[in-house]
Amino acid sequence: MKWTRKELKERAKAALKRNYWKVVFVSFIFIFLSGGANFSSGSSWVNNGSGEKANELVVIETDALEEEWSQQEEWDHKEEEAPEEETSRKEEGIREEKKAPELTDGDGPKRKAFISDMIARMGDGLEHSFRRLEQKNIAVIVSFAVMLIVIIVVVLFIAIAVDVFLLNPLWIGAQRFLLKCVDDRGNISELGYTFDHHYLNGVKTAFLRDLHVLLWALLFIIPGIYKKYQYYMVEFILAENPALPCGEVLKYSREMMEGHKWNAFVLDLSFILWHMLSFFTCGLSEIFFVRPYVNLTRAALYRELTGQRSNGAAYIEMRPEEDPTGQRSGGFGNGI
Repeated sequence: MKWTRKELKERAKAALKRNYWKVVFVSFIFIFLSGGANFSSGSSWVNNGSGEKANELVVIETDALEEEWSQQEEWDHKEEEAPEEETSRKEEGIREEKKAPELTDGDGPKRKAFISDMIARMGDGLEHSFRRLEQKNIAVIVSFAVMLIVIIVVVLFIAIAVDVFLLNPLWIGAQRFLLKCVDDRGNISELGYTFDHHYLNGVKTAFLRDLHVLLWALLFIIPGIYKKYQYYMVEFILAENPALPCGEVLKYSREMMEGHKWNAFVLDLSFILWHMLSFFTCGLSEIFFVRPYVNLTRAALYRELTGQRSNGAAYIEMRPEEDPTGQRSGGFGNGI
């Protein structure tokens, strides 16, 4: 199906004009939840908010660790104080009994030997002190590193859990809202649609999509970008077909984007100047125009690929899917 960027953007602008404040509000919610990340192109498992929480935890744990180390050093000092006092007393007695001989100018060899002995003793003492300090520093560094790794793993796990079980379902509901806006007028209550309609199926499908993209991205960047555009329509499909099994959702997205991945990539690139504008407006343009405009354009692309126009007429035949509750939900036929 042939489409043009100009046509999609015109439909997006018309939808934005009809639903301006609603779309701005929804876009702002996701900008806030994602810490400024571009949520319109998928999920982000490590966001800025989680990084700030991690920094706070690291500061708290570091203060506690420093207090524990200071207490341990006090105990070590108390334990070593008594033996050191006894040793110093013995050394003073020995020094009184055996005073260093007075060296004259004629005692050159004795003077050199005495100085060499003093330097050797000072060297031994410094070496011993450095060894003790090095051992303590190694233990401290290892303890701090282990604690820091544990904190990072915990924070990362929490961030992924929030993204998978909360943000992804919300984003699917947001796509449903955007599609309603493209058709006519949307309702903000659509954000919670996934939580009441096959929640686990939506969570599972979005998670597997993210996992596929991540694993392919590990084979260098280009395969990850390719997979991202293969699964470009997953949230839109789930928004209108929540009961559709995970495998079929991924399959239909691949089929829908066949022959359109490059054009969709160019479509995203066409907004780059708008995104750059946000640097000069302190992000205000991103909130009040750019992000809503981009999101509605992608929703218009989905409508174009499925053959559905703003009046709701379907260009392709929809296949009803039976869900476990006995209700019937729309699905895609083989004509995609």
